[in-house]
Amino acid sequence: MEKNIMRRVYYAFVLRQATSPVALHGVALLGLFFALTYFVSIPNVIQNISHVEVGSVGRYMLTALMTTEIWTLLILGGIIMAAFSLRFRLRSPHKSHLQTI
Repeated sequence: MEKNIMRRVYYAFVLRQATSPVALHGVALLGLFFALTYFVSIPNVIQNISHVEVGSVGRYMLTALMTTEIWTLLILGGIIMAAFSLRFRLRSPHKSHLQTI
């Protein structure tokens, strides 16, 4: 009986942690990064940036963003939004995901 009760407590704890805002932000960021690798070859981007002169990196990035597909822009926007909202969630004084019932 005690094992059964403790198993339920454990399941409740895991479910609560898995559905916390921080965990959901992490899953969203991870999923968006995987989606980005589907549309963009990260090693090729790093190789191309390494061949650009230091003063022209900003112009190169702007040109690359302007000529990319809309899906890549949407994924990058999602990554930026998820990262900023996670930052604000972690810095907010009201941390509802840490409170107990």
